[in-house]
Amino acid sequence: MLICNIDGTIADNSHRRRELPDGGFDWDYFLRPDLISQDRVFPYVREVLNRLSARHPVILLSGREERFRSITRAWMAEQGLPLPVKLYLRADGDRRTSTEFKNDILSRIVEHAHEAISYADDNTEMDPVCAHYGIQLLHAPAVWEELFRFIHLL
Repeated sequence: MLICNIDGTIADNSHRRRELPDGGFDWDYFLRPDLISQDRVFPYVREVLNRLSARHPVILLSGREERFRSITRAWMAEQGLPLPVKLYLRADGDRRTSTEFKNDILSRIVEHAHEAISYADDNTEMDPVCAHYGIQLLHAPAVWEELFRFIHLL
């Protein structure tokens, strides 16, 4: 089973990242739907996910709120990505950190999993979380090129 974060992992969202004058992160800008729809997938993501999803469950999760579900699914279709077995988004108004939210989701998945799990994310704060659950962490976006070299074996 492969679980992937979306933003910064499969979606190159660098064009949406900007700081406020006080040094904080501009979440209002980052979450603008018109900008989300301009994201592109990192090289090799499309090929790897399409090949893997033919034989293994692919689950996506994101710190995006539920209100972004339709734009997220439309973006995935436009990018030629496979539909995931499950798409986890945080509830609207959920103010936990991304790491806290992902920890909660991963704990539920691990509890019911019957196969090995790999998790792709660009957030290094997920290292101890994955180690705790015995999940192989794949550091994105660099991992996609590495996986692409081996997808012909599937």
